[in-house]
Amino acid sequence: MQDIEVGSEPDYLNLHEAVMDWDVPHAFSFERRFHRDKLTKRTQEQLAVLESRMSLERYEAGCRGMQDARAALPELFGDCDVLLTPAAPGEAPAGLGSTGDALFNRGWTMLHVPCVTVPTGSGPGGLPVGTQLIGRIGDDARVLSAALTLQAALGLA
Repeated sequence: MQDIEVGSEPDYLNLHEAVMDWDVPHAFSFERRFHRDKLTKRTQEQLAVLESRMSLERYEAGCRGMQDARAALPELFGDCDVLLTPAAPGEAPAGLGSTGDALFNRGWTMLHVPCVTVPTGSGPGGLPVGTQLIGRIGDDARVLSAALTLQAALGLA
C-alpha cells in the first residue's frame, strides 16, 4: 500500500485500493453490526485489514484520482468502439473456492465502465481463459453486442 500524492502521476490500482479500503467496510457495516456471526472468519479478517488501512484523506484523494482518470477515458478510447484485454492473468481457478484474480478488471470497475468477459479458450489445466471487452461509460449495449460478435467469430455462440 502506498500513499496517494496529490498532483502526482496516478497509480490506478492504488486509487482503487484507497477507495475500496473505505467503501467495503462501510458496505458491510450492517452485517458486521447485526449478523457478525454469519460472516466467515476470512471475511471478518479481510474487513479488519481494509479498515486498518482506511483513512478519509486517502479515500478523498482516491476519489479525485478516479475523476481525473474518467475524464481521460475519451482519449484512451480514441476511435475505438471497445477495448479488448485479457480478463485475468491465466486460466480460471479449479473448484468453487475463488472466482480468480480480478487484477485486470479492477481499474475498469473503478472507472464505472461496462466490461464483459467472454470465455475464449482453455489454459494448461483445461480451465477457461477469458477475454474482456471494455466500453465507454454508458455504452453497455455496444459492449454486449461486441461480446456476441466475438463469440460468433470464435464459433462459441
